[in-house]
Amino acid sequence: MCSPLLLNSALLRQMKFDPFDALWAALECTFNDLWAHAPSAFKEHNIYNQEANKVAEKEILPFGDPVLRKKARPVGEITPKMLRVLDDMVDTLYAEDGRAGLAAPQIGILRRMIVMDCGEGLIELIDPEILEMNGEQIGPEACLSFPGYTGIVKRANDVKIKTLTRMGETVYLEGHDYLARCIQHEIDHLNGILFIDHVEEGQLYLNQSQQKADLMAALKLSWK
Repeated sequence: MCSPLLLNSALLRQMKFDPFDALWAALECTFNDLWAHAPSAFKEHNIYNQEANKVAEKEILPFGDPVLRKKARPVGEITPKMLRVLDDMVDTLYAEDGRAGLAAPQIGILRRMIVMDCGEGLIELIDPEILEMNGEQIGPEACLSFPGYTGIVKRANDVKIKTLTRMGETVYLEGHDYLARCIQHEIDHLNGILFIDHVEEGQLYLNQSQQKADLMAALKLSWK
């Protein structure tokens, strides 16, 4: 058991105990030893509250939910409440591998916020606005609200956007290729537009079998 004396710097000074020796001695104590001597108020603090530190993964709304067809409102003032929503979105994005982007309406929040990670780190967009679109790309696209299906979608190859950061600063970003596709896909969500609205040849494909699916049935479902 680690001695409580090691946690009391005043006693260490009285004993003329070398601070480096004290540090090494403390490092030899287990976390449980240190925890046993911690004040109760310290233990109750939120930073050590396991419930408070749980990942706040939110349910992702499926196609067919009417919220997905509504236009999101601007965030405007970035309040602590909006930052908590943004944090929840980040937790939800990273709750499973392979998730590239998430818009606030997909978790039932009609505000213009997006989180993305297209392989180069987290990007947070608040009240994003597309300023320029150039070029063209055609490729497969999917959606967290319609898992298991892919469609071929035509998008701009290059985009330039204006957005707010979580600190309320206005910044300009450029996206190319896959990042540009993700930006356009997620901003569509903010306007009640879904990727199936852009699918080429009216066909969706099952991811595992690559079999064709009836797009009209999916469209009818998404408008309920």
